Amino acid sequence: MSSSETTPVQQSAPPAPQSSAPPAPSESKQPPVKEIPPFEKSIADKIESQFGSKVKIDFIKPLRIRIKTSKEDVLQVAKFVRDEMHYDHAESVTGVDFPT
Repeated sequence: MSSSETTPVQQSAPPAPQSSAPPAPSESKQPPVKEIPPFEKSIADKIESQFGSKVKIDFIKPLRIRIKTSKEDVLQVAKFVRDEMHYDHAESVTGVDFPT
């Protein structure tokens, strides 16, 4: 090829526009609902029947549940679990203190 000859260049198609919308959520990504075993359910039911919407109870694993409540109700819930349900040991008690 001489310097005066050029090689034709093929133009490629422009890239397809990308959608700016996020992908639709997939129902398969939802965690499976764990059915609470009978022993843990009986404990949760007693606490929920006493305090209603003041508590939220989660099943963690066999022989362990999580009780969530407000700072205003924590003492009342703890006394109920100790005095009425006769539990004398809490595996883990935590709290969060946010500045106001």
